[in-house]
Amino acid sequence: MIASFEDHVGYSGVVFGLPDSSGQLELVSHEDDLPSPTAEDQLVFYLGSPERVETEVARLRSAGFEPVAAPNPYWQRSGAVRFLDPDGYSLVLSPEEW
Repeated sequence: MIASFEDHVGYSGVVFGLPDSSGQLELVSHEDDLPSPTAEDQLVFYLGSPERVETEVARLRSAGFEPVAAPNPYWQRSGAVRFLDPDGYSLVLSPEEW
């Protein structure tokens, strides 16, 4: 995490460096908005190998999360694994390189 903010004109968020500040992912919420994910709202991590996916899947399972089927058959064919976060948004771990 490289930055965060709360109640800035009704907006709160956090900024992650991926892996440092040269690449950033910012997640923002607004006090009046409720999450309403669709099946295609997803964050995809291209991990570069099946072994790396297996390692991360094990970490998520140990934290109490279980994989769920992806509605897009591409992910299953590619060897990717999908999880849902507590708000229902998708996290996809892909063995492919980007």
